[in-house]
Amino acid sequence: MPNSTFMRRILSIASAGLLCSASLIGQVSVIDFSSSHHHFTGFGGCNFSVVPDPAVSNNVMGQFVNSGNIWEGAFLDLPSSVLLDSNQIISLDFYSPNSGSNDIILKLERGPMADIEVLRTTQGSGWRNIQFDFSQAVFSGSSTPAVGSGAFSRLVLFINGSQPIAGTYGFDNITYTNYGSSLSLDVTYNQLVWEDNFNYQGPVNPNDWFLEVVPPNPWGWHNGESQHYTSRNDNSFVSNGMLNIVAKRETYSAYGLTLNYTSARLNSNFSFTYGRVDVRAKLPRGDGTWPAIWMLGTSIGNNVNPFTLGWPDCGEIDIMEHWGNDQDRIHGSVHTRSSFGATVNTGTRVVPTCSDSFHVYSVNWSPNQLTFLIDDEIFYIYNPTVKNAATWPFDSPEFILLNVAMGSSFYTIDPNFTQDAMIIDYVRVYQDGIGLEERSSLNDVRVYPNPSSQFIQLKAQSVTEFVIIDLAGKEVMSQQFNGDENPVISVEHLKQGVYIWKALEAGSWQQGRLLIQRD
Repeated sequence: MPNSTFMRRILSIASAGLLCSASLIGQVSVIDFSSSHHHFTGFGGCNFSVVPDPAVSNNVMGQFVNSGNIWEGAFLDLPSSVLLDSNQIISLDFYSPNSGSNDIILKLERGPMADIEVLRTTQGSGWRNIQFDFSQAVFSGSSTPAVGSGAFSRLVLFINGSQPIAGTYGFDNITYTNYGSSLSLDVTYNQLVWEDNFNYQGPVNPNDWFLEVVPPNPWGWHNGESQHYTSRNDNSFVSNGMLNIVAKRETYSAYGLTLNYTSARLNSNFSFTYGRVDVRAKLPRGDGTWPAIWMLGTSIGNNVNPFTLGWPDCGEIDIMEHWGNDQDRIHGSVHTRSSFGATVNTGTRVVPTCSDSFHVYSVNWSPNQLTFLIDDEIFYIYNPTVKNAATWPFDSPEFILLNVAMGSSFYTIDPNFTQDAMIIDYVRVYQDGIGLEERSSLNDVRVYPNPSSQFIQLKAQSVTEFVIIDLAGKEVMSQQFNGDENPVISVEHLKQGVYIWKALEAGSWQQGRLLIQRD
């Protein structure tokens, strides 16, 4: 006869798996306390530990001990985010040593909407499986109904939270759906348009990368970081086909400021709109290290483009962020006017070998969504229902940044840290995976002929402005109209190549790709 632990897990996984099988866009994750990444953090007096299952000696469970305060509980930053769009049910096994009634609140935080929770009441001793339906949630601390959607990266549990009741309880097999390999990309990009394989020796190639060294504030870099970025070969260099960005503990003075750490920050001279970025990298280790592979809109200004928009309106795409104080947890995040600071939209995935082995960190940036991947497996998607300047500043060129920061206002640095590096094998950008005609079908505005050599005509009702931008982000043509229908535009002056077109129709910008061919 199967043991009770095995049967509990089968029932938990089945309850989640049956619901997600219809959409086929997620995979099941189980928190069974077998990994250090399954360990909760108690607060308000609650103590968490992993102990033997009282019913099955060869199994472990998460034990929560309430001391008798109100609203004491425990939280877990999930190894991979809950995906409510795929399955709104989270199930768990709950153990109570007594026969009384217990109120269990499961709360989700760090998602695209305000914190949401579900209350379930259970009675009796021993193990029982409980399901929490987030299609019938409420906003935390209220009775206002909420239909859960999107990805959440933190889970919080309360047992009898509103009551001053001491007690010891157990949890096991917390089962939910996350992003998985069965989820496909909305657009596939497969034409390599830019790369750096670092197949040279010595200083970083200035034709491809700009070393940013001037702090933006009198006190240094943002976020309370503790490093100076330098252009020295000590902090960035290419060797044996690899880019090394080295963070060091050393006293260094520059720009009227003395700090105790140095590192490097590289900005790509190349910028683009839409496509896929793949970066193969091995990350540094140690409390306080903060490596990042990310992107900013060229509108923020850099050594190539002038400033037109500040942060976060320029749009920030964090392909990979890793804090050494939370070793092995990778974040993919988006910063916009509607989501920055404490309310940033983010997804996470635990990669236990991120500081020991190379992994490929990617973002697939389409006109519709941002898809974040590790080793070609999706772990987060950003796709706001309403796309406007506040939620979607991602229809304009962005450039790539590579850096290792040290410390911040939130994370302390290991006093024994001396130096470590982010090592990068390659950076590659792909575009044009979707045909130009198919891309145009995503819009009300049509551009034809496409490819073209002399002129194009817009199939549109009332265009008031039309812009063409090259893949470096430079505007090469702009034309105004008086709400013209199907205007004809000369492109004879454009060089052969791929461009981005943007058309303003009825107050809404649409865009696509334009291929110019010469005989």
